[in-house]
Amino acid sequence: MTDEDVATLSSDYSEQSQDEVELEDGHVVCTVAKRVPQNVRVPGRVRRTKYPEDEETYLSAHNLVCAIYPSTEPGAAERQIARLERALTELAHRVA
Repeated sequence: MTDEDVATLSSDYSEQSQDEVELEDGHVVCTVAKRVPQNVRVPGRVRRTKYPEDEETYLSAHNLVCAIYPSTEPGAAERQIARLERALTELAHRVA
């Protein structure tokens, strides 16, 4: 995975609309915290949290917390979440 791939999950978005990107990768919103929370200080570790009543899944690594709202395409959710998790794992290993 290249640095650009880590940042965007994929590097071929230049010609795609936002709807096309979200259909492929889901809707991802990330926040960078000023400090690394105590419970995520394990270098290289990505935490995944999914509450049964919520559509979104949360993934966090170091001081980055992302929520992913998967597309409704059948079978897309696990693929999209796994792609984001791989990207965050790669990022976590680079900053560890």
